[in-house]
Amino acid sequence: MWSKKPVVMLPTNEKAIDGILYLYRAYNELRIAKGITKEAINNPKNIGKTINKHLYFLSDKEIKEGDFVLVGYRIVQAVLNCGTIGYNSFDGVAFLYFRGHKKIIATSDKSLKLPQPSQSFIEAYVKAYNEGKPIEWVDVECELDLQIMENLAIKYVDKLPYDDFKNEVNNTAWKLKVDKNNTITIRKIKDSWSRDDIDILINKLFPTWAEDYLIYLIESNKNQQDYSFAQYLKDNKWIEENI
Repeated sequence: MWSKKPVVMLPTNEKAIDGILYLYRAYNELRIAKGITKEAINNPKNIGKTINKHLYFLSDKEIKEGDFVLVGYRIVQAVLNCGTIGYNSFDGVAFLYFRGHKKIIATSDKSLKLPQPSQSFIEAYVKAYNEGKPIEWVDVECELDLQIMENLAIKYVDKLPYDDFKNEVNNTAWKLKVDKNNTITIRKIKDSWSRDDIDILINKLFPTWAEDYLIYLIESNKNQQDYSFAQYLKDNKWIEENI
């Protein structure tokens, strides 16, 4: 499944290292640092000429404790205070609440230890920026978290109809798909759709396959331990045919 997400570029105080993005201010040109030396960093002639940058991919999904969140142009980490999720003010005096803020789900900033974009995407981003067409939205590939799906199946197994179940699946059961290097898969936003594309999108949006699994559990008098959701998908070849 592909999910549309915003991507933003923000300045960072991180020191220049190979691979980091930086804006060369004289030409408003975005570049990727290569061959960085301590001499170049400490050279007074270079101070103020560049601004180091990072890319951040955002989501409006529920913010949980420990998540990194974009607040204005700053990044904060969500904390739990008296049962409420929020963040400490920048001066450390107050506890503030999130109001429409988006959490960071991937970034080029490795210090956050989140999934990261591929080098090929970073290069494409630089090219688009320098051509005056900065990338603001992308499709990122997601996959089902089968453990969450099974937990939701048990939660809603005796609750008909399944509208609440479908909504919670769409809101919580999808996660970023990452490779062995913790890299996400990104593609350009589609700007045209065929009838087949729309049919596929509808099938993704209304997961009748999940409802069928619940119905199967009820009719066969089985439970999660008897027949897992993962096994159900495997037996019906849903993953091979749809993802």
